[in-house]
Amino acid sequence: MFIFVFITRKKDSIMIKPLTSLRFVFALMVFGAHCYVLDPYFSHFLYKEGFVGVGFFFVLSGFIIAYNYQRKFEQGQVSRRAFWVARFARIYPLHLVTLFLLLLAGGYLFALNRDTVLKIFSQLFLLHPFIPRTAYFFSFDSPSWSLGCEQLFYFLFPFLALRLSSARSLFWLLTAVGGLVAWGMFLTPEEHIRAYWYVNPLTRLPDFLVGMLLYKLYARKARTKLPGSRRGPWCCSSYFTMPVRPV
Repeated sequence: MFIFVFITRKKDSIMIKPLTSLRFVFALMVFGAHCYVLDPYFSHFLYKEGFVGVGFFFVLSGFIIAYNYQRKFEQGQVSRRAFWVARFARIYPLHLVTLFLLLLAGGYLFALNRDTVLKIFSQLFLLHPFIPRTAYFFSFDSPSWSLGCEQLFYFLFPFLALRLSSARSLFWLLTAVGGLVAWGMFLTPEEHIRAYWYVNPLTRLPDFLVGMLLYKLYARKARTKLPGSRRGPWCCSSYFTMPVRPV
């Protein structure tokens, strides 16, 4: 998952240090959640809960993308095509190289069959997290399911930025979606939760929308100059301390 917290402007270059610190903490949590494959000690629920970090990174992605592009789309300063080219250029080169090396190292390219070809095709275009089968969404380069989520977020953002330009409309959409997610998870058998509610890009979209909403809250706060304080992106750090659990 590639998420950058360095934010640049024409007049100055700003690094949101609180977000950088949080990114490090949540990255450690995600790492710890995967360590159970090395030692059973890490199967303790305190480590397994580290998967909450994935949700944080999706939220952070929504915030950063909105920070950089929300106003540009509203003011017509950037086209959808230019945005998509810029964002996908960050994903695909390394993804394609990694996938090719894994296929080569695993000998899959020399033992092709129908099932392998379908898996390669789905992962090549980052469609595999939509398929609710572990053999697909965790095939070959298993962490790339998160890139499939980011790809959907990037594709939808230009439309969301214009259709949900107010914090109020975004809030009510998230409220409705949150209710549907809770109901859907309640009806889903536990063995299918991961396939439908953890790796599926459609059900991870609310995380990205939360990030967009947090940006709108930050932008509103940044426009309100408080006595004895300076406006700056650091004020959004308080919003990012909100717990965001992955579905």
